[in-house]
Amino acid sequence: MKRIITAAAFMLIASPALAYPFGAVAYSANDVAGWAGGSATPDDADRWALLDCERKGGKDCKVMAREDRGGCAAIAAGTNGKGGAASTHGDMRPPGAIARQTALEDCITVDTDCEVKAWVCH
Repeated sequence: MKRIITAAAFMLIASPALAYPFGAVAYSANDVAGWAGGSATPDDADRWALLDCERKGGKDCKVMAREDRGGCAAIAAGTNGKGGAASTHGDMRPPGAIARQTALEDCITVDTDCEVKAWVCH
């Protein structure tokens, strides 16, 4: 009986995270980033990331990277507004480190003084 209760408790705790595994990061032409995690579908994640970007004052926001369960997404931009994006899997220790580093490396090929603007992991 104890095992059944423990299993049921785990399912209740784990189910929401497993049921909503998608996230996205968005970036705007005026250097504003938005993100969303815990969305039910990739389209929902895109919508929430765009809304977050716009709510923060972003103009012409665009989704730059997406992630799903066990992965991370990151965006980086430099002084000229150009940047890089990355999506990874198994990037959880420390969370998002690979995605953030990859986005920075992508950014420095096209811009200077790059920095990570947003990232999300599941």
